[in-house]
Amino acid sequence: MEKIKNLRLLLPTAFLCMMLLLPASSKAAYTELSVDSWRLRTVNYIFPGGSGEQSGLAGEIYVTLTDPTGELDPLSTIAYCVELDVTITKGSYVTSLGPVGSDIAWLMDNYAGGSNDGVAAVQVSIWETLYGDDFTLTSGGNIGLLSEQYLAALAAAKPFTSETYNYLMFNYKIADNGSFQNLIVRAPGNPVPEPATILLLGAGLLGLAGVGRKKLQKRS
Repeated sequence: MEKIKNLRLLLPTAFLCMMLLLPASSKAAYTELSVDSWRLRTVNYIFPGGSGEQSGLAGEIYVTLTDPTGELDPLSTIAYCVELDVTITKGSYVTSLGPVGSDIAWLMDNYAGGSNDGVAAVQVSIWETLYGDDFTLTSGGNIGLLSEQYLAALAAAKPFTSETYNYLMFNYKIADNGSFQNLIVRAPGNPVPEPATILLLGAGLLGLAGVGRKKLQKRS
């Protein structure tokens, strides 16, 4: 009888947990991104998206993430480009934060915030990691040398431990800005579960409780 009583208590408890989680998941999220300023250097490269050698800007972008509901405080942070064939300018954008590749997160975590050449080299390293042989830096110089050092250090650091991987996933996200350039941003925190995920979790708890209750009733 005690087990049946516990199962009866589990049903309202599971429902209450589901309802408490649902409002937070449907409201609190960074859904606006403002490009405030940047620190960029001009580099030359070859990329299939253009015709022959072309010039582009590489470096750090300073952004602010905002939750329109006001539940989350605005977050001023740094970002880097993850799309060579799409542009972005100073201004505000609707965004959605999602999971990031661990390699580019490692590069940003270890080398962002350095000298002007250093942050440009971080950007170049991110492009080389994302695009592989499709991207070739042609301007060389100190930026190219630094990028080679960063990529060599990345190779030496792999495979990542589970602790390092989880740290990178927690602290870095991809900001999907729709038709504008997507960015990798430093934004600590776990992605907020979708409302449908919370509902599915609650339904699963209720279902398990129901199955357990039926089994006990049959035994009695």
